[in-house]
Amino acid sequence: MKPNIQILKQERGRSVWIHRVDRETVETVKSWKLTPWFAFKFLIGIAQPWRHVRGAGRIRRCSLETPRVKSLRVGWLAPWPVIKLRMPFIEGTTALEWMQSDSAARRETASGLGTHATTLARSGFRHRDFKLSNVVIESGTHRIWLIDPVGVVRDPDLVRSLACMLERLNVEIHHGLAGQIEDLKSLRVLTLLAALRPLNPNQRRAVLQQLK
Repeated sequence: MKPNIQILKQERGRSVWIHRVDRETVETVKSWKLTPWFAFKFLIGIAQPWRHVRGAGRIRRCSLETPRVKSLRVGWLAPWPVIKLRMPFIEGTTALEWMQSDSAARRETASGLGTHATTLARSGFRHRDFKLSNVVIESGTHRIWLIDPVGVVRDPDLVRSLACMLERLNVEIHHGLAGQIEDLKSLRVLTLLAALRPLNPNQRRAVLQQLK
């Protein structure tokens, strides 16, 4: 039986797909075309696959959920050699879709997103691509998974980091990509309150000032 492959994204030498290896094993696979320039960046440790690995490690050090990298190796995607990164596929729905649902758990998720942002910021990290479409709400458990950790970088400025992540959570809504979300204002308030709650008054004021 041929492996079941579902392509999610293909652009500029980069591909993402779901590989159903067997009935019990489903993986997400990322690949990058191995051009001479990409090979050079890979060898010196600054290419996207290495940034993914580092970002995933930083998220796990914060005791947050992200798929663990299972392998990173050279492969083949005809007619080009590629770098392939494999990780478990998380069954669920993106937070972008989740917020459009009628689930009663949306309020808990909204608070959880704020808590995740503050946890990263207080640990000295900033997720530059902390968008709703890069968050998966796991089926059944409603656990929050950060699925694209490439943009997780070190940043000692807690206020700047937190304001940036809260802004990124809103960017798809701001650009009209989220469709109709019921009680959007109250969900935003829940996210903001959860993010600000662990901070001292000066930090709260500074974050709010940057968000304005």
